[in-house]
Amino acid sequence: MKETRVKHNELLARLKYSPITGIFRWNNIAENNNSVRGMIAGSRSKNGVVIQILGERWTASMLAIFYMTGNPPKTRVSHINGNPLDCRYENLIIRSENRRVRK
Repeated sequence: MKETRVKHNELLARLKYSPITGIFRWNNIAENNNSVRGMIAGSRSKNGVVIQILGERWTASMLAIFYMTGNPPKTRVSHINGNPLDCRYENLIIRSENRRVRK
């Protein structure tokens, strides 16, 4: 994966993630000024939910791993149940490791 400009502390400052629901919400006004605090972040795409932060587009599944571990994943993230809209932490798997992210 490419190098990211987004730092973990910036991610935490801008978004709140619920590992139980898999939903991201804005902490502040989003970069596009169309979102307000508490509003669900992201939009649907063919790859699931996509969120733009600091000018970078991320899938919600990649951001969830980054949010929870403090490190952006180096490889793609898959969904155990096959539903790319289900970004609950327990449903995510790092593809190359072929194992659940959370034990």
